[in-house]
Amino acid sequence: MCLFSEQGIYTADSDIMCYKVGKVALNGIKSPSEWFFFEFDKLYTDQEPEMITECEEGHKMIGAGFFHAFVDERVALKEAEGVNRWYGYSKEYKVFQAIIPKGTKYYKGLHHDICAKSIKILRDDE
Repeated sequence: MCLFSEQGIYTADSDIMCYKVGKVALNGIKSPSEWFFFEFDKLYTDQEPEMITECEEGHKMIGAGFFHAFVDERVALKEAEGVNRWYGYSKEYKVFQAIIPKGTKYYKGLHHDICAKSIKILRDDE
């Protein structure tokens, strides 16, 4: 996960609807890197050490310690298409709705993305 942010960290005042790219696996999804499996409707809190690099002009690069998602469904769909193209269309990544719960720490990205300490992937009823 890598996210670039111009602002500092926020705390969610209410639940934030977002979109996670993944592929269906068992009773949940696997992230594109296939490093992490999310069960549907289960709250996850990232326990990994945070990796935040200060860049020029106050920008930050968040490289670990948060879950990455998108706040714009169209951008998430483009990301899923790109990941599928990367894998030669041999994998079926798609977009899932998710929630970043109220009270969660998060960063806003520069590309309609977000990274948060906690996330819940919602069950896809398709």
